[in-house]
Amino acid sequence: MNPAGLTKKGEGNTIDIGVTVTDPEGKSAEIDVRRVKGDHEVALYECKGLQPQTEVSLFDVEKWLTKKIPTVRSSLLRETRFRNTNYTFEYWTSGRFSDDALERLEKAKRETLKYAVSWRDGASVMQYAKEKKIGSMTDVLREHFIQHPLS
Repeated sequence: MNPAGLTKKGEGNTIDIGVTVTDPEGKSAEIDVRRVKGDHEVALYECKGLQPQTEVSLFDVEKWLTKKIPTVRSSLLRETRFRNTNYTFEYWTSGRFSDDALERLEKAKRETLKYAVSWRDGASVMQYAKEKKIGSMTDVLREHFIQHPLS
């Protein structure tokens, strides 16, 4: 028995930032953040640093859902290590989502079967940082986005 190997495969995480991938058709996309947990889970984060009152539009969400996610997923499925993996695609913003963007995200979450779709707005990102007790990140979020003089 190898507990180190077992826990690394089951619980170990690696983080990659700013990875550019190319699908079989030659389309490329940048992955803002990729978190790989063992051999069974990949979470891919779209990150948009915006002022609190700035909205992510339906156009932005639609582009992410219909262009970026398929390109990223198709490129990752080419790698043997990612073929039998559970995927989550998450859209994080320090701003907020327009009502129609939220409706589209909810629809995608309900109707997508091959991977999970999730999102966080500024308040949710801040709550996540607080729950995880990441004080340095809550300070950065507060200083640069939540309480920024231009917000």
